[in-house]
Amino acid sequence: MSGLPDGVVTFLFSDIEGSTRLVKALRERYPQVLAEHRRLIRAAVAAHGGHEVDTQGDAFFVVFGGATQAVVCALEVQHALAAHPWPAEGQVRVRIGVHTGQAVLAGDGYTGVAVHRAARICAMARGGQVLISQATQAVIEDQEEELGFTLVDVGEYRLKGLDRPVRLFELAAAGLDPVRSAQAETATAAGGVHGFPAALTSFIGRAGPVGDVARLLEQHRLVTVTGPGGSGKTRLAGEVAKQVAGRFADGAWLVELAPVADPAQVAAVVAAALRIRDQPGIPPGDAVARVLSRQQVLLVLDNCEHVIGAAAALCAGLLAACDDLRILATSRD
Repeated sequence: MSGLPDGVVTFLFSDIEGSTRLVKALRERYPQVLAEHRRLIRAAVAAHGGHEVDTQGDAFFVVFGGATQAVVCALEVQHALAAHPWPAEGQVRVRIGVHTGQAVLAGDGYTGVAVHRAARICAMARGGQVLISQATQAVIEDQEEELGFTLVDVGEYRLKGLDRPVRLFELAAAGLDPVRSAQAETATAAGGVHGFPAALTSFIGRAGPVGDVARLLEQHRLVTVTGPGGSGKTRLAGEVAKQVAGRFADGAWLVELAPVADPAQVAAVVAAALRIRDQPGIPPGDAVARVLSRQQVLLVLDNCEHVIGAAAALCAGLLAACDDLRILATSRD
């Protein structure tokens, strides 16, 4: 590939929110919907001087020589997608992340931290939303032009695999519905452990099991700790969560299932523990999946034994919908 810009450039990443659910809903019609999505994005990229670096499935990686070009392109993409007559059960909602940084050309593409930062910003967005790094916002603000949009500060976020938090801005303009940030929706603080009781005693002599479970969580997306009542499963899970929480941009969260009498309430209890508000017409399990699909979380489900079928079904659904989710479950069975 020739003609790619170098120096300081602006990267744009996009993908379809909930693409797996779309494939299941549309079945044989999905390839045509995907093709229309690609056509609309490519038209906007070409109109604003962008260069398509890579396309995989429903994801785009595009580079622009200027920050304003990238943001205006993102706005045009969202307008075009919102206006397109998609199937009733297959509305396409795309999330977009934009970041300006130093380009490191490598063969037919780019490498470097700036590329990863842009991709992670995209992963933080919701369908229909454009999130922009402070680096891009600073370039646009410095130009002092009337561009028909504003950039709204949505706070600092920790991004997967990156050491320091970044301040993000949401693109706001006529024709774009404002999308609340994940933090506004869930009150999730960046990193840390949430919902775990304070330890009143020292945890001595079990470094081996803690390390074993922590290593299993590196290799597997679902790990279950089993044992009889009173054997210390909950305490072990809490110690593991403290040790590995730094791997998860949105932290480790405990859901205590012991008080749940009705298996049908498991998803609602998980939603409440994660501080996800009720959403009319959306089952609690789907609401949890929508939020966690944009986050990097360790979910600890404690005392699953008496609701084990419902807990297992919820785990299966969440793991299918949420790429960056890990689950640590404790159960007597």
